[in-house]
Amino acid sequence: MPVPLRPYAETPVRLALQLAADLLALAWTAVWIRAAVLVHGGLRALASAGYDLRDGAGGVGGNLTRAGDTVHRTPLIGGALAEPLGAAGSAAGHVAAAGRTFGDRLSGGALPVAIAVAVLGALPVVLPWLVARWHYARRAGATSALARDPGGRRLLALRALTGRPAARLLAVDPDPVGAWDRGDERVTAALAALELRAAGLRPARTAVSSP
Repeated sequence: MPVPLRPYAETPVRLALQLAADLLALAWTAVWIRAAVLVHGGLRALASAGYDLRDGAGGVGGNLTRAGDTVHRTPLIGGALAEPLGAAGSAAGHVAAAGRTFGDRLSGGALPVAIAVAVLGALPVVLPWLVARWHYARRAGATSALARDPGGRRLLALRALTGRPAARLLAVDPDPVGAWDRGDERVTAALAALELRAAGLRPARTAVSSP
């Protein structure tokens, strides 16, 4: 049988603390998502600069190459003039290729880097929060289910005897263990209520007969 989940407490103070923790976790996550969006936008902007360099240098290189081809047809001095133009066009082509490579790498890595920033930034806070909320939901759900079970109240009282502070146990009865062992319904209900309150739950309003 699956353990019922109860994600939120019933007692006001614990419920308020849980809601505050949830809001802080969501705010922390939102901050890192915003940071990831900014990183992604910055990398895309740098990639765009690389593509602009590619387009500009490519255009200059193409013009120089065409000019070299035109000058090369000039008699006598055409070859001498065409050679530096061709070299300059080739250099511009290399710059354009470098700009394209730069843009491709940044463009391709922008999304993975942004995801890594969001996950690695949020995880140190969000993961412990999720674990704590999951453990509480299971514990509170199981405790609430015990409280509704016919024999569950006695088991909750036993858990209180083994886990609650001695001062609280003695406030219920001078001999809480003996009273529980005798099946004292009043003491058993009070001990079970201690365990329910420790889980942030309100004890059920049930009538208990006096011994």
